[in-house]
Amino acid sequence: MSPLRRFVAINAFTGIVFGLVLVVAPRFLLSLYGIAGGTTTELLARMFGAELIGLNVPAWMARVKPEGEAVWFAVIGHAFAETLLLAISLSAALAGIGNAMIWSVVAIFALFSGGNLYFIFSKRVAVS
Repeated sequence: MSPLRRFVAINAFTGIVFGLVLVVAPRFLLSLYGIAGGTTTELLARMFGAELIGLNVPAWMARVKPEGEAVWFAVIGHAFAETLLLAISLSAALAGIGNAMIWSVVAIFALFSGGNLYFIFSKRVAVS
């Protein structure tokens, strides 16, 4: 498996797992990060989880395709989403929202945002 495919697979798997936990048990995951749950918070967490699943299932499927358009679109979609999520989570962490675990979210989004941008700008994604 190429580095790109491995990265896309890890990225997609991580997103699907977090998405499933957010959909099924949002209060549990929110409590790990010190975020108080409530009906509105849990609803938004479930909606975010559904979006994570929706973004990552096609990426998971693209990992077995030739490194062409399917992988390219997965990487571009993740680059946009995870760069925005990095900015949002960093802003939240700096504002003191949640507990110290919130920095793990910042780290996860920094890792995946950086990785996707690396593959985009190093032209390791070949469009056929």
